[in-house]
Amino acid sequence: MGESSQKPKLVRAIYNFQPTNTDELCFQKGDIITVSQVVEGGWWEGTLNNITGWFPSNYVREISSLDSRSGAKSPTQKSTDVKGGPRESNANQLNHNVVLQSLISTEKAFVAELEELLTRLRRLDNGSILSSGEYSGLCGNLEDIGSLHKTMLASLEEEMCLPLHQQRIGGFFLKMAPQVQLLYQKYCSNHPKAAAIMQAKKDELSKYMEGFGVPSPGIMTLTTCLSKPFRRLERYSSLLKELERHTDECHVDRGDTQRAISIYRDLAMSCAEIRKQKELEFDILHGEIRGWEGEEISQLGEVLLLSHVRVEVESGDKKERLLLFFPSLLVVLSVAPRVSGYIFEGKISTVGCMVTSLEDTDNLGFGFEITGVSGSNTDRLMVSCTSAQEKTKWLQILKQHGRLALSACAVPKPQNLQMPPAHVSVVTPLQQKLPQQSVPTNSATFSKSSKLSLHLSCLRPYPPLRPSVLTRDEGTRSPRSGRKLLGSNRRKPVDDAKTLEDDAVILRVIEAYCTSTKARQTVNSSIFEHPPVLIAEEEKIIIDDQTIVEEKTLVDTVYSLRDQVKDLKQDLQSLRKELSKEKQARKRLEASVKGITESKSEVHEPLTNTHS
Repeated sequence: MGESSQKPKLVRAIYNFQPTNTDELCFQKGDIITVSQVVEGGWWEGTLNNITGWFPSNYVREISSLDSRSGAKSPTQKSTDVKGGPRESNANQLNHNVVLQSLISTEKAFVAELEELLTRLRRLDNGSILSSGEYSGLCGNLEDIGSLHKTMLASLEEEMCLPLHQQRIGGFFLKMAPQVQLLYQKYCSNHPKAAAIMQAKKDELSKYMEGFGVPSPGIMTLTTCLSKPFRRLERYSSLLKELERHTDECHVDRGDTQRAISIYRDLAMSCAEIRKQKELEFDILHGEIRGWEGEEISQLGEVLLLSHVRVEVESGDKKERLLLFFPSLLVVLSVAPRVSGYIFEGKISTVGCMVTSLEDTDNLGFGFEITGVSGSNTDRLMVSCTSAQEKTKWLQILKQHGRLALSACAVPKPQNLQMPPAHVSVVTPLQQKLPQQSVPTNSATFSKSSKLSLHLSCLRPYPPLRPSVLTRDEGTRSPRSGRKLLGSNRRKPVDDAKTLEDDAVILRVIEAYCTSTKARQTVNSSIFEHPPVLIAEEEKIIIDDQTIVEEKTLVDTVYSLRDQVKDLKQDLQSLRKELSKEKQARKRLEASVKGITESKSEVHEPLTNTHS
């Protein structure tokens, strides 16, 4: 896009489009879309009703701002007024700069607090208060998080110096999302261990922190400082949301900003869930378990998965249980009354067992069954999970680490959540132009004896294929490179045979029309070397409806004729039904008349005999 002072590029939808991916834009025919990105490959980015997404460019036509104001409002469009006028654009620029400055200032304050905390914690590495292992458990990967935020701060300050139309704040946050996710998930997993160390060394650490002049008790200040990365991560989505509110609809970074809001909101929620799970795991491993048998539970190895499930007991009832999976070993626990601890329910070795995915029903929920269980009172274990995602996790982890034999079709195919790639500020043309299905327009390609061939694309354009990430390097990657395989991004083929049959009828109508046009020109056929080529979307027909004279495209006319033929067929079918009913009624009437006649004749015959 050009300077921010330029008028936004507007397009009008000429077909309905239903997205197949979450980052695509849904619209109906007639909607006016504000374009924010025009890239090679046939996919553009635009905004409709404050929602930004990608759409196929062959589903729209470019219009002017004046035409968009005078156009009719579509069912999905809230307003046809074009945003981004000079006055509103200037206000957006001012508010955008204020929000961005607030984002940078808070990031700078957070980096300074992290650096101060790390400076104080580094002095604990001398072994006077904490051992080497305790120091590593207390700090975790806080050094890496500090370096990450320093890099983010420097990049944001560089973006702030660029002109508004060149700033890519949302694209930058998308680019950093995988690294942020990796470091923060690791930090969240370690946080319960750090909390336990602070609790064990409460007095020493409190006295140490008070030596720097912090309020008493110093351990509270240390706990608050170690929790600030969580608070910062949770704020990113709200800051980006405020930034998106003051971003023009035609700005190239609007779509990436909306995607970054969703990504960082989900990231904060997932990190909170990880922290909660790790706290429960730490409490179980280091707490008291009533009735525990064998070696300590902390000596069984790493907890691969832990969750609340419902387990079927001997009586047939389902009870709430905690299910922990260690390598080749399942541990079943229950919560003691008043949440005073945990009660040991049993250990199950998964070696040589078989796991089967059960059908999801209201009674069973999302369940699976483990058969061939040894070391337990029962030979099978039936488990019901709280969600389909949790069930998939259990089946996958049992398959990878449990050494279980899986029954056929036991494990459903996992749906991996892919992180959308960051938008590259300068989009270069694709190295390979993808083929487009269209009607040829060069008359030299046809011979006199060649038969005109039309495709479905002239009626319902097929969205262009997504560019492949394998054909470009990192510097030329387009925004659509987030999908790894082209085949996974193609639209689903139409399986409805009736729809294909109707389309074939339409094609035959168009072909007959083209053939008749050629036949009408045979008088002066010597003038033409090649038959004329008709483009279905551009051919116009004048419709005279006695009261209204209207110009329609050939495609619209054909679809209108198809609807009329459909109505006529329905009327004909109803007439046939009425005729059939009439015939049946006539036959019944004839039978009745015949019966009455025969009965009268039988009555007359005895009377005649009597008189004689």
